[in-house]
Amino acid sequence: MTFGEVISDLRTKRGLTLRELARQVLKEDGKPISFQYLSELENGSRNPPPDYLIDELATVLKVSRNLLFIHARRIPQDFLLTSITESEADKLYTTFRKKLSARPAA
Repeated sequence: MTFGEVISDLRTKRGLTLRELARQVLKEDGKPISFQYLSELENGSRNPPPDYLIDELATVLKVSRNLLFIHARRIPQDFLLTSITESEADKLYTTFRKKLSARPAA
């Protein structure tokens, strides 16, 4: 699923309209995101939003921010390491891939 599809699915499961969700997701200036912006996110005509808004969406939709970051195909800024060796990076991704491949087929 794309980021927008996940947001749309979660919104629908929570019984929220686009306008209701948009009113609850606040930008850094404290103002809500626009209905149009949310619609464009859901239909895929916009890339996933900045980390701050992903966190806001996760809070309002009551899901783990990690789920939304995975679907946004991004690593949250607080996960980024300032210094990592090639060996450490390989170990991290190898572990991640093993965990994913061990999951039962959907």
